[in-house]
Order: sequence, then structure tokens, then C-alpha cells
Amino acid sequence: MLNLRNIIQFKGRIRRRNYFILNCLFTILYLLIWEILVEGDFNNFEVTLVLILLLIVVYFSENIIIKRFHDINCSGWYSVLLLVPIVNIGGAFLLLFKEGTPGENKYGMNPKNREIVTTIAEKSDNLTDDEVV
Repeated sequence: MLNLRNIIQFKGRIRRRNYFILNCLFTILYLLIWEILVEGDFNNFEVTLVLILLLIVVYFSENIIIKRFHDINCSGWYSVLLLVPIVNIGGAFLLLFKEGTPGENKYGMNPKNREIVTTIAEKSDNLTDDEVV
């Protein structure tokens, strides 16, 4: 399940699946914003609004990249390497296909385990006394 609660903070980890889904969403938003900027005939105020929207998308996109680096137990500063041509292609494949660190690392709990524990806890809360053996 895609958890959007902690998307504002740069702390923590994110699973490959969630990274892929959010990355696709942000790519679509980038393309829409680009189309608006290219096709539109705007005044200064409208251009400013579109650029603010673009900055918000860049912020959240960088956020998930940093969290994905955290999941493979690397510093978020490695995201700067994605600005280098050719290196960014390898980095993109690394973030998409490298499995996260099993268990807890210095950036937090394994997101896979956290989802499993949360699901088990929710199911156990819904049990009645008759179902508990």
C-alpha cells in the first residue's frame, strides 16, 4: 500500500514499488507543467504560479529519491550524482531495481517489514474474544 503520510519529510525509507509509482506520478506532472509552459501565453503572475507548482513537484520528487537512497543504506547526498549525464541512467536503474537493506538500517525500519507489522496489528485489533485461541 502506498503510504503518503511521511512524504513531506526527508527522513526515512521508501520501497521500490512506492518509489516507482510516485516517480511515474511526478513524471506525468512534470510533463503537464512543461506542456502548460510551452503552449501557454501567460502574464507574469501566471508564470509565477506555474513555476511555484514546478518547485513543489521538484521538492517531492527529490524527497522520494533521497528516501530510496536511504532504503539502500546510502546517504541522500548521492542524489546529487543524478544530475550528471550518463551517471543518472545508472542511478535510476539502481534506485528502481536494487533491493533495500533488510531489517533496520541507520535511516529507519525496513518499509516492507513495517507494512507487514502494521497489517498484522490492524487484523489483531479487529479480532473478537471468540476468535482468539
